[in-house]
Amino acid sequence: MRFLWGREPGSRGGIVSLGTFDGVHQGHIALLRASQAWARELHTYVEIWVYHPHPRTILRQEEVPLITTLEERSFLLEEYGVEVLRVIQFSRDLSLVPAEAFVQEWLVRSADPRGVVLGYDLSLIHISEPTRP
Repeated sequence: MRFLWGREPGSRGGIVSLGTFDGVHQGHIALLRASQAWARELHTYVEIWVYHPHPRTILRQEEVPLITTLEERSFLLEEYGVEVLRVIQFSRDLSLVPAEAFVQEWLVRSADPRGVVLGYDLSLIHISEPTRP
């Protein structure tokens, strides 16, 4: 598995999924499977973006008991076939970046994904490739 940090340039055109992925539980596995299926369909790879530290630690000053360390998560994600793991240093400043700016300045500039898979309460959302001229 290839590791990237922050906005470090990497491979382009994969399927990206974002989150903390702590414990790589059933919801995460559903995201991974959806990402992998889409990546196979488009003949590309899966790139997971992991927020570290946990956003609640920064935003709410909560001590969030984590199931796995970042190293353990990377091992589990690799076991599930993730090819690229990007660690995003979560900060208050990052939380204030508007969604559109995050997409352009982070997602597009860093990875230019062909698709993004997001999940909330096990509902999968596919954001498909934009139409390019």
